[in-house]
Parts: sequence; C-alpha cells; structure tokens
Amino acid sequence: MAVVSVALFSTTMGLPLLDVMDKWANEYGIVAAALVSSLIVAFVLRGMPTLRDHLNFRGSFHVGRWWYACVAIIAPLVLGIS
Repeated sequence: MAVVSVALFSTTMGLPLLDVMDKWANEYGIVAAALVSSLIVAFVLRGMPTLRDHLNFRGSFHVGRWWYACVAIIAPLVLGIS
C-alpha cells in the first residue's frame, strides 16, 4: 500500500488525488463507520445495557432509556440521512 501511495501521490495528479480521497473519507467514510458501529453495538452485540451501566457507574449523572433511544435509534437515523 505504501508503494502504491508513493507512486500515485508523487505524480502531478498527486495533490488532486489526495484531495479527492480526503474528501471521500471525511464525507462518507467516517459517517458510514459511525453508522455501522452504532448499529453493530446496539443490535448485533446487544452492548447498550453494558455501556449504560458503565456510564451510570462512572458518570456524574445517570442515563436511562432516553440515552438508549438517542444512541440506538436517533443517531443512526441522522447518520443514515446525512
């Protein structure tokens, strides 16, 4: 991978190619990773109660069902729309 990046980025098209790849990673890659990870933690691994208990034990205020709804339902909807 390093050889490919050196070969591509050292040409005259290197900076525009880097700009396109950076824009794609920032606009789509990060949002897709956040969407997939929140869905996996919430519905595949069923890890939300564990995270909620940890937050309640370590945090300064307690989180409840509203936090679960925000992380498992609202956040994926917003990420999926954007």
